[in-house]
Amino acid sequence: MYKARANKHCKGLTFKPGDLVWLHLRKERFPSRGRNKLVLRGNGPFKVLEKVNNNAYMLELPANMGVFPTFNIGDLTPYLTPYLEDEDDGDD
Repeated sequence: MYKARANKHCKGLTFKPGDLVWLHLRKERFPSRGRNKLVLRGNGPFKVLEKVNNNAYMLELPANMGVFPTFNIGDLTPYLTPYLEDEDDGDD
């Protein structure tokens, strides 16, 4: 009973290979980024390469990041493409 109530707000996120995600840059994982409050907290979008298990995904990262490309789902947010209006009014 308590577990159902505690998890009521949780969303079941799943990603497929090829999906784009934002990566949350935690201080513990990226210590070289510094502790300044103006430093970006997220980076991306990155492409999901594969699902390792229910909680972990492997991302396609640039070589200069220097970290292992597997991340917990708690560090990932779906990338939503910006809405672009069609320039054609259809008044032809």
